Amino acid sequence: MMKFLADQNVRFRAVLALRKSGYDIIHTSEIGLATTEDEFVFNTALADGRTLIAFDEGIGDYQELPLPDHHPGVIRLKLHPQRWQWVSTRLAQFLQTTNEEELQDKLVILYNDRVRIR
Repeated sequence: MMKFLADQNVRFRAVLALRKSGYDIIHTSEIGLATTEDEFVFNTALADGRTLIAFDEGIGDYQELPLPDHHPGVIRLKLHPQRWQWVSTRLAQFLQTTNEEELQDKLVILYNDRVRIR
C-alpha cells in the first residue's frame, strides 16, 4: 500500500479529503514537523517509506536538496489554484493511475493538466 507524507505547504484539509478516500497520508503538523526544514521532513518520509508530497521547489533540486538514488518518491505540486479541493482532486486523479513501484526513486511534478517524471 502506498504511504504519503504531506509537507506543511499542502493544506491539511486536502490531506483529510485524501485520507477519507482511503489513502494512507499524514501531514507534517500531525507529527510535530510543521516548521521543520525540508531536509528533515524528506528524511522522515524516507525513514517511514512514505512518498513526500509538497509544493516546495527546493525538494529534488540538485543544488538545494538533491534526492538520493533510492527513495519512496517525491510528488512536487505545481497546481493552481492551491485550494484544498483542487489539490485533493488532482492528487487523487493522479494516484489512481499509478502505483508504488512507479513512484519509487522518482520525482513527479504534478501540473493541472500534465505530469512530468524525472
